[in-house]
Amino acid sequence: CFFTFSPRLEDLRVKLENKGLFNISYVVVNHQGTYSQKKFHLLKERVSEYITVYQQDEQQDDVWTTLNGNKDDFLIYDRCGRLVYHLGLPYSFLSFQYVEESIKIAYCENKCGNCSYTEPDIDVICENITKKTDEKLSEIEPKPTGQHSHHHSLHRHRHHH
Repeated sequence: CFFTFSPRLEDLRVKLENKGLFNISYVVVNHQGTYSQKKFHLLKERVSEYITVYQQDEQQDDVWTTLNGNKDDFLIYDRCGRLVYHLGLPYSFLSFQYVEESIKIAYCENKCGNCSYTEPDIDVICENITKKTDEKLSEIEPKPTGQHSHHHSLHRHRHHH
């Protein structure tokens, strides 16, 4: 399945970079099984030089076990190295918006105050991203039909695991 996943990850990387989200590290962890190790060179060829492919050694502790995850999970860390989101299937499918939105939130949230890892102009970039997301939500928000006088609104919830 990775061979269909890898071009989408590159597309997501480029999309986020075009929106001004720079210096995001992408790491693909190859399974440590014999079959996966034999296919490692094919995996490396399928991703751009901007995405690191990590090959586990068969003798080391499995990375996914150590991280309480599975091979198709996305673990999204903030710039300080804290786990912000752990997305498993089906939320890790790149055809959905969960991974992209989680990366944007991790990139833009500033939980620890001033940070030496913060990119210049991050406030403007993140403000534009938030504004566009809010505009998309208002476009899909149900419009009053005239029968009800109260207003329904959509709420975004962030689920941390």
